[in-house]
Amino acid sequence: MLEFEITRETGLVYLEYQPSPSMTSMFDILAAYSLIVVPPIEYTDDYGKRGIRLTVAGTESAITAISAEVPHGIELHPEQVGEYVPERPGLSGLLTDRQQTVFEVAVEVGYYEVPRETTHEQIATEVYRSPATISEQLQRIESKFLLQYLGD
Repeated sequence: MLEFEITRETGLVYLEYQPSPSMTSMFDILAAYSLIVVPPIEYTDDYGKRGIRLTVAGTESAITAISAEVPHGIELHPEQVGEYVPERPGLSGLLTDRQQTVFEVAVEVGYYEVPRETTHEQIATEVYRSPATISEQLQRIESKFLLQYLGD
């Protein structure tokens, strides 16, 4: 890894890295077949090994053809094949995984009921974080939703 930055607003990590020769070769193959890598690229430990999960859009014949050219040491594990339908902007992609968890718990325990049925402290207990962290996360969540609703 050459450089990285963690954004305060979203908690996402942006990094610049030197890809391995096999990764460079893999991305060259994708480009040669005019396949499009759809962000994000996720690092994962699925399948018992470190690897990446990515969405690739292109023709069925191109996607089939690359399997014969995959560099040694890279295994493909297709998870889904079908027509590519891009995600529409909306509320689902606004939250980090942690924010999503906090929001779901807040809804489940009645934080957004009128009158409110729970507190930051109770939510914090459920998700093993401090009440101050929960307060800040709920403010960020609500801000994201309101900005999306108002059109940024």
